[in-house]
Amino acid sequence: MAVKNHILDMSPLGMVFTVVKSKKDTDGKSLDLEWELLPKCNMIDPLYHVHPEAIETYHILEGEMEVYIKDK
Repeated sequence: MAVKNHILDMSPLGMVFTVVKSKKDTDGKSLDLEWELLPKCNMIDPLYHVHPEAIETYHILEGEMEVYIKDK
């Protein structure tokens, strides 16, 4: 289970996540992560994932991000 300030090091995939707020911190309502994309992160062929019952919100601090929703 993710806890506040826990670092999820996925640097082999070009990503590092830091837990800002855990499910415990938000009474199970959300998991807030800071997501850092490292140089040469493979975003040409991004990892596909879905959250059928969740809403994802992004705040881009630097750079650009392209998001596909369904096929657009």
